[in-house]
Amino acid sequence: MENRILIYAPSGQDAVLACKMLTLADVDCLVTPTAAARAQELGRGVGAVLTVEEALSNGSLKAIGEFVQSQPAWSDVPIVLLTNRGPDSLTVRQAITVLGNVTLLERPVRTLTLITSLQSVLRARAKQYQVRETDRRKDEFLASLGHELRNPLAPIRTSMGVLTHMYPDRGPIRKVSEVVERQVTHLTRLVDDLLDVARINSGKIELQRADTRFEAIIGHVIELCTVAAAAKRITIEQHLPSEHVALFAD
Repeated sequence: MENRILIYAPSGQDAVLACKMLTLADVDCLVTPTAAARAQELGRGVGAVLTVEEALSNGSLKAIGEFVQSQPAWSDVPIVLLTNRGPDSLTVRQAITVLGNVTLLERPVRTLTLITSLQSVLRARAKQYQVRETDRRKDEFLASLGHELRNPLAPIRTSMGVLTHMYPDRGPIRKVSEVVERQVTHLTRLVDDLLDVARINSGKIELQRADTRFEAIIGHVIELCTVAAAAKRITIEQHLPSEHVALFAD
């Protein structure tokens, strides 16, 4: 269904004749005789829309425009509009503004011109599907990568806990253990952020709010930046409020 041409020309024989020509050229098409049928079929999948200038009155332009605006980021449905001979009408100018990806063909249009134009927009539509598939595979890869990166973090944290328990009085070991614990916590957050990217792209993001303090977040940020700043001889100073600033945030 995503490769078919939806034809909307509710009056006259334009729709029937166009569909016959496209069928002979092995181009899948479907005539939608009413606005309701057009809206339903748009939701099921479409390669391009073929319509006529006079069909965009009585709210049809607005309805198709709302569908265009609701498309996902990868999608830009091509609209082929058959116009009347002569200067562009107000309807045509509005269609160009509202619908965006519009190809204008002035009537009477040659059969070969119509078929090749529609084949061209279908090829462009196929490129959009390739972008969608690439994004889907990228999201799946990020999700898999995030889960795989989580696996080594638990053994690292457990090992440092065992080492600290075996040598509770060794100050250097305790200090190293604290550093490892902080960095493992940071890595865990980074992995969670990586998973969030995949969730955002798939519309499944959920905020995980918790009680925290502003100074704790700033302290964590400064700890991460200190080494890089020292390498460039940059001094980091902080001036925080004297009272605690409570946050409930992700």
